[in-house]
Amino acid sequence: VTTRGIEAPWVLTGLPHAEPIAEGALVLDAHKRLLDVGSASELKARHPDAAWSRENAILTPGLVNAHVHLELSALRGHTRSGGGFGPWV
Repeated sequence: VTTRGIEAPWVLTGLPHAEPIAEGALVLDAHKRLLDVGSASELKARHPDAAWSRENAILTPGLVNAHVHLELSALRGHTRSGGGFGPWV
């Protein structure tokens, strides 16, 4: 089996204006890359050879903390470097 399908009560796509998908699913390839997302019934019809499992969970995209502190950019060159954030604080 090269593809895996996972179905769940809810799937959140992470797209700004997309509604959560009730009884949704996703399909992953052999490298765990996302191939498809949508309703479980539609995906099972499109990917009949996938190995399917059901999770009692909400499937969401991975969360990334990508914020910055622009107000600290003026400190470049004015603090000890090389020690990381912990020693600096």
